[in-house]
Amino acid sequence: MKRNVKLGLYLEALDTLFFRGGRALVASIPGVSTLPSPQTLAGAITTALLQSGGADLQKARGRLSRPDFFKAVGMEWLGEMKVRGPWLASYNGQAAVPFYNLPKDLRKLNGERGYTRLRPRLDVPGWHGQGKGMLPLWLEVANSEVEKDGAGYMSLHGLQRYLKGEVPRATEVEGSEKFYVLEERIGIGIDPEKRSSEEGKIYSIQSLRMLRGRGFYAELVVPEEQVQFIKRISTIHWGGERKMARLQWVEPVKVEQSEVKRMQAILFVTPSFFDGGWAPMGWQQGQCKAAAVAGPFTVSGWDLAMGQAKPTRFGVDAGSVYLFENENELPEALSEGVEDNLVGYGSYFRGEWTYGKFVYDR
Repeated sequence: MKRNVKLGLYLEALDTLFFRGGRALVASIPGVSTLPSPQTLAGAITTALLQSGGADLQKARGRLSRPDFFKAVGMEWLGEMKVRGPWLASYNGQAAVPFYNLPKDLRKLNGERGYTRLRPRLDVPGWHGQGKGMLPLWLEVANSEVEKDGAGYMSLHGLQRYLKGEVPRATEVEGSEKFYVLEERIGIGIDPEKRSSEEGKIYSIQSLRMLRGRGFYAELVVPEEQVQFIKRISTIHWGGERKMARLQWVEPVKVEQSEVKRMQAILFVTPSFFDGGWAPMGWQQGQCKAAAVAGPFTVSGWDLAMGQAKPTRFGVDAGSVYLFENENELPEALSEGVEDNLVGYGSYFRGEWTYGKFVYDR
């Protein structure tokens, strides 16, 4: 029986990086890089492995299904490789420490007072939830006590605290300025036939310039017999303009998830796509008790098999939180398609909804 293993991966940018996301580049509007999506990383790693294995992609042209594509190029095992991430991370030369999108049910208090968590309430007059039996999430302090911009990235210690039903400390959350800056560059369009610049085709983009010791962390789940082949990959082309990133193989990060069966808090740490839009249809029929949804998340991409652009898709972003009162068995990853789950969408951690007593014992 084949055995799968998990590999930890730190990605160090060797130049600026640019990720377009689901927004088209439009004349007169600067293109601003987003953070990389799961499918962007999965595609870059898969492409590097295909090239390393000498795969002939012409053999796979027109193959619509993922298994058929990789079988046609003689690397069938790639169709089952699972990618998780990427997440912003720090690196000290030995270990990578990931940072996760701040959960959407957290609010930053003014000053250095830390964070507060939104709590479900029953006694809200006139409340009608998006789904059956859903409760509103309520801010229990005055609006004046909360900063308008509470965005940030939560450290591994902050994540563990959150999964226990607590809130991260102020020192366990960092802003984007601690990881990267946006660097503007000017370019000009090139006529492919004349191989000269096109008049009036000047454009600007703002790319990610990662700070020293900051990059991205990700994980691969692969067949054990392929590990040595995979670790031969030391660099990948990642994002627009084929910029390079160096790969450092590290120990996988261990996250202690809650084992409670009731009062579960499901925190998505990568974006996800659902058949019901903001949540799976079943969750909207009474399973989910409350939700704080981040997004929308939009993404497109390039279909390698068909040689054409993929349609733009809309989903929920990392940081979305769903609360369940009753026992709820969930799969390893939660997104609407098998391929989505393999490339890294729908990754989540199980936490505890420890403040339910506040609501029901009033």
